[in-house]
Amino acid sequence: MNLVAFIILVLCFGAYLVQEFKNVMKDKNIYNKLHIVFSTVILITLFCLFYFGTHNSLKISYALSLFVTFGIGVVKEIYDKFVRKTGFSWGDIARDIYGIVYGTVIVALIIAFINLF
Repeated sequence: MNLVAFIILVLCFGAYLVQEFKNVMKDKNIYNKLHIVFSTVILITLFCLFYFGTHNSLKISYALSLFVTFGIGVVKEIYDKFVRKTGFSWGDIARDIYGIVYGTVIVALIIAFINLF
């Protein structure tokens, strides 16, 4: 795919996600927002660590960061169910996925920037 077309696609999708993010952030429950924000930050941080720290390929770095971020969310819900006794929440998993999607757009912009040089 042409790099310019890729950047335009990411920016358009990013603009949509910004609007969607504003809607999600209207939620009064801070705990729900934390799932989204932490998943986003974890994904971006892990991608940067895997790519810049270990010099893996872009695809491997993204895949690793995606699976580890999702795994952290699932393990946290298992912890909630068995240790905190508050139950496994599919809604929290959905919010984690939202955060992963937001993080993916930012990672895509990082990848596009890396490919410019």
